[in-house]
Amino acid sequence: MPESPSLARSIDEAVEWLARDVPFLAVAGAGLSIPGPACAPSVPLVLQTTIEVLSESAAPLLGPGGLGDLGFRERLLPESCYGAIASSVGKAEHLRLWESYGWVGATVGAPRPNAGHHVLIERAARYGTPVLTTNFDLFLESAAVAQGLEPLVCLPRAGGSFGAEAASAGQVAVWKLHGTAEKASSLRSQPADLVRSSYSALRRVIGPDVARLLIVGYSGRDFDVFPSLRALAEGRETLWVDLTFGSAHRAHTLPGCLKCEASFEEVARRFTAGRDTAHRRAFSGFELDSDPSTQDAVRAEFRDRVREAVRRCVDDVVEHDPERARLALAVTLNTAADFPQVVSLVRAAGGLVAADPRTLLALHFALDSMDRFRSAEVVARMALRRALAARNALLLGRAELAGCYSRLRRFYSTFTDPQVRSAYDGGRRTLFGFMRAAFDAALFLPLFVYARVLISRGGESLRRYDALAFASEYVEHLIRVAAATRRIIVRLPRPVAAVIDRRMWAGLRKTAQRVGYMRGVLNTAKYQARLDQSLDAIFGSQVVGDLVASAIAARDAALHCLAAADDVGLDAHAREELLVQAEAYLWESIEDAWKCGNPTLILKDLLILRDHGFDVPLPGSDIADLCRSLEGEADRAAIDFLTSTLAT
Repeated sequence: MPESPSLARSIDEAVEWLARDVPFLAVAGAGLSIPGPACAPSVPLVLQTTIEVLSESAAPLLGPGGLGDLGFRERLLPESCYGAIASSVGKAEHLRLWESYGWVGATVGAPRPNAGHHVLIERAARYGTPVLTTNFDLFLESAAVAQGLEPLVCLPRAGGSFGAEAASAGQVAVWKLHGTAEKASSLRSQPADLVRSSYSALRRVIGPDVARLLIVGYSGRDFDVFPSLRALAEGRETLWVDLTFGSAHRAHTLPGCLKCEASFEEVARRFTAGRDTAHRRAFSGFELDSDPSTQDAVRAEFRDRVREAVRRCVDDVVEHDPERARLALAVTLNTAADFPQVVSLVRAAGGLVAADPRTLLALHFALDSMDRFRSAEVVARMALRRALAARNALLLGRAELAGCYSRLRRFYSTFTDPQVRSAYDGGRRTLFGFMRAAFDAALFLPLFVYARVLISRGGESLRRYDALAFASEYVEHLIRVAAATRRIIVRLPRPVAAVIDRRMWAGLRKTAQRVGYMRGVLNTAKYQARLDQSLDAIFGSQVVGDLVASAIAARDAALHCLAAADDVGLDAHAREELLVQAEAYLWESIEDAWKCGNPTLILKDLLILRDHGFDVPLPGSDIADLCRSLEGEADRAAIDFLTSTLAT
């Protein structure tokens, strides 16, 4: 996304922003607690150790090469990883590893709140607003006590709501959206639970008198907080403080967001240095233990405590069972869009022979995301038979929905190029596939209601985790049916079609929010962004960490730029800039699609490049390999056309 220089702010300007006596709401991420004297380990350390433990447990099934490529760890979210483990074993005791982040003390050699914690608490108490945080640590509470305030800690509740409360005199509210290290029962493992809890908190957190938003130490790389935060930022002056703002940073999706590329610790220290005596008393003590050698020792001990807790808790819950570890790894890799490695992982050591329905459904998701429709359908049938044998209605429903979608896509070309689509005529089978999808939507509605009841009860069990998965996949099925139905809706008079479109997608978005299916929320936003031709909305709708969604967003952005470049009133220089931007977006889309093994999307991008006169500098052998990877009947029928068009 192009960046305007006027949106960047220096540290001094950020200090002035903080000093203005205008209320703001603060949102803090893990980066807040990394600078000393807090010295908290970063989340990547936790994830790296977790993957090590799972790989060691699954070693008998992985072969001599182990997992192989570990690049997926950069895209991995802790919520997805620990949700995958819970879904595999039916319990979430491994979440107790976050209790290790509860280490805080008042003596030399122990972690303690830093300047950033103290400033957020002081400002929140002054304005009567809560501090929102995704952190588990206890530094904000400790800072409040040091300032003579009572911390009012609000946490997620069982059943998906959030226990939001407003602070009274002498208190300061700390809303811990993901739970706290001090109370293991408040920690949530499943993405759906986190989504519903965060949505419950964020939709009522800020009043009309709070016109500003401060975001610190937070990358926006989550699926539960950021989508709601993005809506919260609209119409409000937003300052985002982070160490770096790369091209993929979520701050770029907030129009008009002010950015300060710095440590919030440095901003906070400069802010406190300029306060008067009365204000400085609130921050007394945070300068202690600022000696670098002391902080290095604290940081090392903190890191060792966390690593030991991760190893102990993940080991205990997986119980060194290779099959459990393999399933957890497969689902985790799917969330990071490393689909080729999921296929290798599940197929290793005779995985298909012994795999249970959950493992097969993880494999189906990977194959389907790679557009390997025929293989995905075969795996879905295997999962269906094993779910029937296990008499598990929720797994049976998931398998049927999976197979239904694979059949529909196999009989219908996913290419939009009319010459490609004309290479195969699957009209009757496509109609049958759509009718089957609509029938399944009606057939499994009672099972969806039953799943909602199980979800609302809370607790930890495989049955509830299966219910969460089925509810999400059922909503995704409804979105697919709606997308197919739209081909009929667009033929209606425009005013009628617009009303139906708006109500259909709004209803599906609300349903997805209620079951905690954030991918569904973002998928409906993606369709709406395409209808509105909004570049900001296109990028704002992508699923964080999902390379397929990222590739599709970049492809849609390229089409948006190409459409804008066709404007007859545009001058030559502006047209050239749009074409350059479109080409960059298309290659970004190709790169992401290549990483996650989606040949159809790569070929679509190449066709767009060629149709608009851009070079397609791929070797013919690469294009031939992509064509051989296609497994939909409609797509395979177009191989000759694709090869002759793209390889010349």
